[in-house]
This record gives sequence, structure tokens and C-alpha cells, in this order.
Amino acid sequence: MVWAITLILWLITHEKILGDRLKRWFKVKRVEPISSPPRVQPYFVPVEDKPLFDNRPHFEFNPTIEVNPVISTRTISSSSSKDISRPESPRTKPNLTLLLPTKTKRIRKGIGLHGEFGGFYDGDSDNPYAAVACFRNRSTPLGVAPVYGARAAIIYRDSQGQEIGDGVSSAFWMGDFRDINFEAEQTHCVIVVMLDGDGIPGAIFQREIPHWMGPSVHPDGYEIGKSLKSIELVILHENSRLIEPIIFDFSIERGQPVITPRLLP
Repeated sequence: MVWAITLILWLITHEKILGDRLKRWFKVKRVEPISSPPRVQPYFVPVEDKPLFDNRPHFEFNPTIEVNPVISTRTISSSSSKDISRPESPRTKPNLTLLLPTKTKRIRKGIGLHGEFGGFYDGDSDNPYAAVACFRNRSTPLGVAPVYGARAAIIYRDSQGQEIGDGVSSAFWMGDFRDINFEAEQTHCVIVVMLDGDGIPGAIFQREIPHWMGPSVHPDGYEIGKSLKSIELVILHENSRLIEPIIFDFSIERGQPVITPRLLP
């Protein structure tokens, strides 16, 4: 029995003796020999012996010939070049102009809701006279700049040109008790001098009084006297002049104060 099994196994393993048919009977698959892959020859890439960075200057020459060039006369401006063909427009400035003739008004003191001072306004026959000078911020073809917080300063002089009193650093404007604003073509009038009940010229000005809720403005003044002959007025914004000083001659006519501007030479 043993020898029979040995013989069968020997015949199966030997293809030449039994053949493919016997292998199919016993369901033995034929194993094809695996062919070895072809031998790959090593490939070497030639490498140039040169530096990785070249510090020499490089020039690119690619000329372009334009057959029909178009010449433009328009100036092209860039951020690095300035268009010199268009002149810069001048910066606009305020243009305060004195309106003539000057005016004489009766003025009254305004009172607020809580009894506080509220500025000076046009009054009636029971109120004193005052001479006022009105200014307008005239527009121009180039435009005009507005003014915010304009104030008027005044100096009073006698016939000898000597100052009377300490002058006024912040005069009152009609209709308000603060420094005034001038938009384009806006007009405001400043109180230059006033008469008391006895017809004596006097100065009136703003006095700021500290308060725990903030400073408040109150009217104050002093008597100038009948020796007053001329008045110098200038309008300022902060510490800069908005106009050159204007000189007024002072007189009293029919019980009313009159100021007349002198003509500049």
C-alpha cells in the first residue's frame, strides 16, 4: 500500500511521465516559471559644475518697433511726478468786509429762561444807544473760508492819540454773547461803543466767570468819558488777525454815538 502511494506521488510530480492530463484529474495547477526581469542599465545625468547663483548683471534686449506711433499731448501724472501744466489753486481765506455806513442802534439786554444773561439785541426807546460796526464774509470767485470763533478787540483813544482805559479784548456781538462764526456771505455786527443815560461814552465787553457747572459769560464795562475821539478795532481768530485794524473817528450827533471809518492813505 505504501509503495503504491509513493509511486502515484512520484508520477504526479514528474510532468514528462504522466503529463498534463493526470494533473488535471487530480486538480493540480501548472505553475509557469517566472521569468526574471530584464536588467536595467544605470542612467547617469551629467551635472554641470557651475555655481547656483550668478551675481553678474543680466541684460534683456528685446526691441519693439512701432510703425505708426501716436503722439499724445496730454500730460500723464503719477505719484512720483507732478503735473506742472496745471497750477495749484490758491488756498481760500476769510474775506471779512466792513459794511458802510456804520449803524447806531438802541440795544437791550437779553434774559434767559432762568434769569441768566442772554446777549444783546435790538431795543426800543427805553434802551441806550450804541454804535455798531457790521462785517460780512464776502464770497469770491475762488471761494471763501468760513471763520469759527471770531472775536473783536477795541482800543479807545483821546485827541492826543492816548489810550483811554484798558481797552476791550473781547467785545459783544449783536444777537449772541459768545465769539461769533462767519460762514460765506454771513453778516454780524459788533458793539463798538455805547452811551449811558447821561450821554457819556462807555465800553462794554465780555467777562468770563468761573462756575462749578462751567464758566459763564457776563457783560461788564467802564466809562470812557467825553474825551473819546478815535477808536481802533480789529477782528481776530485765536491769535491771528482776520482784518487789519480799522480806525474810526468818534462823535456824538443829536444825542447818538456815530463812528466813521478813516480812509486808508
